[in-house]
Amino acid sequence: MGELDDRARLYETRFAHDEEMRFKAEARGCRKIGMWAASEIGLEGEAATLYAKEVIASNIDEPGLDDVKRKIMADFEKQGLEVEERIIDKQIETCMKQAKLELLEEIENS
Repeated sequence: MGELDDRARLYETRFAHDEEMRFKAEARGCRKIGMWAASEIGLEGEAATLYAKEVIASNIDEPGLDDVKRKIMADFEKQGLEVEERIIDKQIETCMKQAKLELLEEIENS
């Protein structure tokens, strides 16, 4: 039973680590998405940083990034910006990939 318990603990530890990394990557990706959207809207400095935090916070509504996309699209619309949905989708994809790569690099370098 000891070996089975050790294996279960190992899987639990691995699962917790993977979930933490997934959370960090998604939060970092949302920040990048928020900063991109802020620049499109014309925000700079502290205003851009605050907007990016709003984007991160919008991601808690549901699994996935559809809530983030809805927020950005609504904010663009409020500003009178016409940005195609596919452009936002592509930017989300790019930002999430960058965030994951950065996180992996940090892990490898630590």
